[in-house]
Amino acid sequence: QMSRVYRFAIVVGVLIVLVVFTVLMMGTLDASQVNAQAECTLQTINGTYLFEGQGVFMDGEGADATLIHYAEAGFQTYDGAGNFEGIYSSRVNGELLDDMVSFTGTYELQPGCVFIHAVPVGDEIVEMQAFATRDGTFMTYVGQGASGTARKP
Repeated sequence: QMSRVYRFAIVVGVLIVLVVFTVLMMGTLDASQVNAQAECTLQTINGTYLFEGQGVFMDGEGADATLIHYAEAGFQTYDGAGNFEGIYSSRVNGELLDDMVSFTGTYELQPGCVFIHAVPVGDEIVEMQAFATRDGTFMTYVGQGASGTARKP
């Protein structure tokens, strides 16, 4: 039987491969595209996006730790000024966790068309990095234990 640490390493490796594959599917960037992406503004991601994401979290520590599989989907609407709101549903290990839950958050622009999202979850603020295309129609995001994509319909 594989150890939990070994299984966790395999899952993390698969997630990294999926993120790299997503980036490669968006195409390679030449110098002119990178410069164009540096010109993004808060308005770059504006309007409604459908999103989906998944990931793996550890529950506990050491030999008692177990893997928790997480999946989410929903939509969010950006105002082009640093705020967003949306609705999502999520599952943990296949069981419903949240069903059509409303949320709000903020986002700020970083160099290279990278947006930092801050979303209140309970008493904590969860931060994610979103990498957007220069026209703002597609994003891929990564946070602690989960990653996903968002696209304008």
